[in-house]
Amino acid sequence: MPGGQPSLELQRFGSSGIRTIVANNQALNLEDNFRHRVEINRDANGGMSVSIDGAEVLNATDQSFRDAFSGITIANDGGDYSLREITVSGLR
Repeated sequence: MPGGQPSLELQRFGSSGIRTIVANNQALNLEDNFRHRVEINRDANGGMSVSIDGAEVLNATDQSFRDAFSGITIANDGGDYSLREITVSGLR
């Protein structure tokens, strides 16, 4: 949420609803007419991190899901953004 608090959240979507795992309460300026690289990582033990332009902004561990990673959802709550490329990598 541009200018909002939190500015970025990592959430889990499951049968019991949506749960915020970790949130960033610092301002993020992504509407500055520059390209930004957002990298989301999750390891086999549930460790997750989100980095923007190489700087980590979120870090958490969530072991609620035992299944393999099955997808990504990006939701925008008020900013004006465009996505140029999405790459999802992992083991099969």
